[in-house]
Amino acid sequence: MSKIIHYPSPDDGVQLVRADEVDSVASDWHMKGWLPEGELVILGGDGGAGKTLIALDWAATLSNSGRRGGVFPDGTPAQRGSALIWSCEDDLQRTLKPRLDAADANYGKIYFVGDVVEFSNRRRFDFTKDLPRLVEEIKRIGDVKMLVIDTVMEVVSGGGTNAKKVRQDLIKLVDLAHKYRITVIGIAHLVKEAKKGGLVKSLAGSQAFSNLARHVLIAMRVNVPEQDEDAPSVGVLIRAKTNIGKPGGGLVYEIHPARVNAIDGREIDTTRLKWHSEVRPGAAEDIRRWAEGAKEDMATCPPNRAQEFLIRLLDDGPIAVTKAYAFAEKEGITQKMLRGAYEKLGVISTRIRDGSGDRWHQWSWPEGREVDSPFNGDREHAGHSRQAGQVRQAGQVRQVRQAGQAGQAGQAGQAGQAGQAGQAGQAGQVRQVRQRQRTYELGDPCAIGEMLDQYTARERAPW
Repeated sequence: MSKIIHYPSPDDGVQLVRADEVDSVASDWHMKGWLPEGELVILGGDGGAGKTLIALDWAATLSNSGRRGGVFPDGTPAQRGSALIWSCEDDLQRTLKPRLDAADANYGKIYFVGDVVEFSNRRRFDFTKDLPRLVEEIKRIGDVKMLVIDTVMEVVSGGGTNAKKVRQDLIKLVDLAHKYRITVIGIAHLVKEAKKGGLVKSLAGSQAFSNLARHVLIAMRVNVPEQDEDAPSVGVLIRAKTNIGKPGGGLVYEIHPARVNAIDGREIDTTRLKWHSEVRPGAAEDIRRWAEGAKEDMATCPPNRAQEFLIRLLDDGPIAVTKAYAFAEKEGITQKMLRGAYEKLGVISTRIRDGSGDRWHQWSWPEGREVDSPFNGDREHAGHSRQAGQVRQAGQVRQVRQAGQAGQAGQAGQAGQAGQAGQAGQAGQVRQVRQRQRTYELGDPCAIGEMLDQYTARERAPW
């Protein structure tokens, strides 16, 4: 039997690269500071905190590139590309697809990783065995920008506690992300009893999960007092660790109930996400303490948001009640919440009859009425504007102005004077909004800068 002899190659040996031969390269982002391109991102959180919902929302945004909903929460337009979703926990038809329905996803750009057919037999996808086959599908699609794995524990061997095995398996994900410029989002659970050791250490399994990932995000539920049964739950996404940016900060979001239609016409109860517009400052641990702390004022946030929505709606003129309800539903505001805002603000309901005999009710402001709103600062309702980088609204966005002088703001077209109201001189009256201040540690999500324009660029006001 002949013996195979391996001859050494001139290239064999340790490869050293001198530092002056290495270029410094900036990271690319889908959403600056939050969602890096071509990196492994660990997205952890407690059950019910909305981890999967966040990942699906980002996938839906990516799928809508170049369309109305293709903008991330910070206002960044999504790149053109597709998303892959591999879930080991949620049912595709009963859970994932309805959530994508509620997020208005573009289904031509989203793929679920299904079973594997092998020798005419069907079996479940196994990441450790079937990664090469998945890569072939990624090449075939050609524009995959995101891969969601729920949960990331399924891609590692040894129960996820052996650091060496976890690192060996996760390296394959890192290589996949780098080679094909795919953002790999690995969803992970938290271990509650480990929270006091730090957010990153709260991740279930080996610390290799957080050590190897370039970005670790933690979703947490925000502790709020008991609210109306129709009120959304509130969460915050915390930037717990990053090697390519600045750690800390939090994005507040709301989880709203939603209904979509099944293939047979029946309604399916599901959920959808709405983002607040501004990043909450602070270190990761500070934001965690804020999320877990008591916030008495937050119990009134949903009604206040309904009031602010109705103010914004009626500033564009009278509207049929049925249309107001329809627009409010798209904003996650129930008829009960909107009716409460209608009563609180003193809106007038008028019965209208047209020439054909049809009748309906419309809402409008009483003539010359001053509206009391539960938000901060004085706001003029005469003009609306849109600022780059702010939350995109399909309707008009009111500008918040500070008079800077004692007294009342003058009407548009006149110089305001301290101590006196501006004189009439334009069609219609400028409504002034008196708002009361409420703050607590790290800021109040009901405040004007956040709750007024809390929706992301993906939100659209249909009026």
